[in-house]
Amino acid sequence: MKRNLGRAGSVLASLCLLLVAAHCGGSGGGKQKLPVQVSITSPTSAQTLPVNGTLAVTASVVNTTNTAVTWTVNGVANGNANFGTITGTGLSVIYTAPAAVPSPATFNVTATSMADPSKSASVSFTIVAGVEVSITIPSSPTANVAAQASLGLTATVIGTSNTAVTWTVNGVTNGNATFGTISGTGLSVTFNAPAAVPSPATFNITVTSQADPNQSASVSVTITAAVPLVCGSGNESILSGQYAFQLKGFNHNGFNAVVGSITVDGSGHIKAGELDMNSTGAISATHATVSASPISSYSVGSDNRGCATIVTSSGVTLKTRLDLGVISLNTATQGQIMEFDPANSSAFIATGQIFQQNPSDFFVLQGGAYVHLLTGWDSVTNGRIVCGGVHTSSGGSISNSEQTCNDAGTLTTTGPTVGSTGTYTGMDANGRFTESVGSNNLVAYFVTQNPPPGVPSILNLTTNANPVLAGQATYQTQNIFSQSSLVGDYVVYANGVNSSTSGKIFLALATADGSSKLTFNSYDENDGGVWLAGGTLPVYTYSVDFVGGVSLTTSRLANAGHLYLTGGTLAVYVGADTGAFAGYSAAQSNSGSFSNSTLQGTFFGSGTEIVNQSAEAECDIAILNGTGGISLATDITSVSNQSADHLSTETITIAANGTLALTAQPSQGTGIVINPNFFVFATNTTSEYPTILWLTLNIPPV
Repeated sequence: MKRNLGRAGSVLASLCLLLVAAHCGGSGGGKQKLPVQVSITSPTSAQTLPVNGTLAVTASVVNTTNTAVTWTVNGVANGNANFGTITGTGLSVIYTAPAAVPSPATFNVTATSMADPSKSASVSFTIVAGVEVSITIPSSPTANVAAQASLGLTATVIGTSNTAVTWTVNGVTNGNATFGTISGTGLSVTFNAPAAVPSPATFNITVTSQADPNQSASVSVTITAAVPLVCGSGNESILSGQYAFQLKGFNHNGFNAVVGSITVDGSGHIKAGELDMNSTGAISATHATVSASPISSYSVGSDNRGCATIVTSSGVTLKTRLDLGVISLNTATQGQIMEFDPANSSAFIATGQIFQQNPSDFFVLQGGAYVHLLTGWDSVTNGRIVCGGVHTSSGGSISNSEQTCNDAGTLTTTGPTVGSTGTYTGMDANGRFTESVGSNNLVAYFVTQNPPPGVPSILNLTTNANPVLAGQATYQTQNIFSQSSLVGDYVVYANGVNSSTSGKIFLALATADGSSKLTFNSYDENDGGVWLAGGTLPVYTYSVDFVGGVSLTTSRLANAGHLYLTGGTLAVYVGADTGAFAGYSAAQSNSGSFSNSTLQGTFFGSGTEIVNQSAEAECDIAILNGTGGISLATDITSVSNQSADHLSTETITIAANGTLALTAQPSQGTGIVINPNFFVFATNTTSEYPTILWLTLNIPPV
């Protein structure tokens, strides 16, 4: 035995001589010496400094006990008067810029190891005459802004590490109601034009460096008369009472969302309200009241399409268009809403929904479970983030929670957790309350406790600085779930992104066997304006937990996405792809018996989600005649185009399984019937940002 070990040791020693890279013991039993490494740990990127400016520079030396370094400025040890000097010794020193801009103005400050002079690290410096401030707008150096419109402004400050600035409008810090106001802080803000053309109509917006108040930049702005929204009137009585609403989308600063409640009188007057806003850009989490009529107002035409101007105490004005429907006792109980800013590069491109509230539910959130879907943006990953889940709310405590988030392709599921995971407050007169779960904080507006199918109970918005998400929660009608809770035919539809330059959508038909298999029977995906060729349809294995969470797996993916069941006809879907697909799975009724006659009557709808400012927002009233004919009245807005009251006709063909397509151009438009009251349809299919429309029956055929 000892002889065998000895031979093994001899062989091992021989192998170690050959495999130096494996760090085996060599002669003397020592380890291979790692090379000296030098790095600049602060600053970590190229710097711009004004003349006579100073900045601390720190180096790191590893893999040697001798960490001493020599410093050079543009190749000169410790620098000189032309390019600046180094003060101090060791790994942390102070660099002082020269008294005049040198030539070249850009050069390196370098730390070199004394232990191994072949190893060094550098950071680039650019010397400027002093603090410099510039301002950028979409049509610099002047801009015409319509009254009540907005304009994105971006400033740049160089020559100082203190980039804080002060904004003034016609000499007034952050402006006023006469000449317009500034929303947000920092280098990227939004100018909100006044409600009327001021005198003078042309003036300056100025940004001033706080590091050097003598340095500033200005842009000339001319306020023009507001472009009126072409809206019908005379049917204002259809909108009466309290309504919760939500808008989410993007402007030039990034993802933005609004959630709130307004009280209307049936005569065109918005009497009161409040709302909350949050964004990844210039506007941080803000709570504001809604200014009462006549500042805020609305109108509705005979076709139940209208407009609403919502002015807030924060200076932000929402100019929206509405498609209203599901009439009960001569009052619209729900509708679609879209922001309708003038077409420019600052426009807030957003869609959402509006629902009649039930104030009798506002006293306290009744005990029960809620399924939520929130979508938005993570500034850290610079990617789309979506979160779906379920939680129980009772007596001010949030418990029995589970959530799955897809953050730019990283999928994380937390729970199910039994017991308390958070808290919530009571509601105010508008149904507003707040929620806290761990470090996550949300504001919410209550709709109703027991909503009809397709209507949420709560509209949500996160108030954290990042990530920012918005969405809705639906009351869960079932208490205990099992494998048999997922059974039957479903229509699955979702939005996602491919990159910062394109979006994607998919529509699918699926069947669950009530045991363990979820099979996709059809699947259509549009990626950035291109329909993807059909491949092998996916088959998922699913597992349902007791709170209604459904984990999906395939032969290739152990985590292929998640569903959250409401116990009703709708479930939340969170995909596993890097584009963060998210949407809904809706139970399909009467599959196999659909035809052109299935869809009859007047439907209202809008895009399900805006995933980039370059997308197009749309609201529609669609009249289907039961033979495949559709008459459309459409409102469209984007950063480059705006069209109100656009009339058109289409012809569709509906297959027995519910799939529908444009008769003349089946490859350019496709959709799926969920039931005679609800269908989804792909639009903008050649755009980089295709969208899904959801349309709900408003007025049934006579």
